Amino acid sequence: TGRKAFGSLSPVWTRLGGHAMDTSDPKAPKIVHFFLPRNAKGYTIKETWDVMGMRATRSDDTVLEGAFVPDKYIARVVPAGAAGADMFVLGFFTWALVNFANIYYAIGLRVADPRGANRAVEDENVHCANATDDLPPGGAARCRRAHDGARDDGAAR
Repeated sequence: TGRKAFGSLSPVWTRLGGHAMDTSDPKAPKIVHFFLPRNAKGYTIKETWDVMGMRATRSDDTVLEGAFVPDKYIARVVPAGAAGADMFVLGFFTWALVNFANIYYAIGLRVADPRGANRAVEDENVHCANATDDLPPGGAARCRRAHDGARDDGAAR
């Protein structure tokens, strides 16, 4: 029982990954890493994703109400705290930290780019100059309009 906020790809996930605290023995709490199959009973998805960007991820909330996870979908049961940091858990942190570092590195590069706001227009022009016959239908025309200063809707830039 619980609520997972911002569960990425809520409408289409096949297994919901989660982590829960087992306090049945207060002196030795455990963290249970699990995957709930989509065909399980005891959960509902609440449509809470209301943003302007990143709409494709559709990260709604999943409310667990007495959901049961079969043993075969329990990935790990480890002690709470640093004692439970086995290779499975460290793998999550490694993946996340490397990805976050790359995202912020790319943001930093963009901020430091001396071309500033003109970068997007320059990159588009370079792409169009390098375009070949394997562009999708209308691609060459879009490049010509971009190069000539017109937007796809015909208005001037």
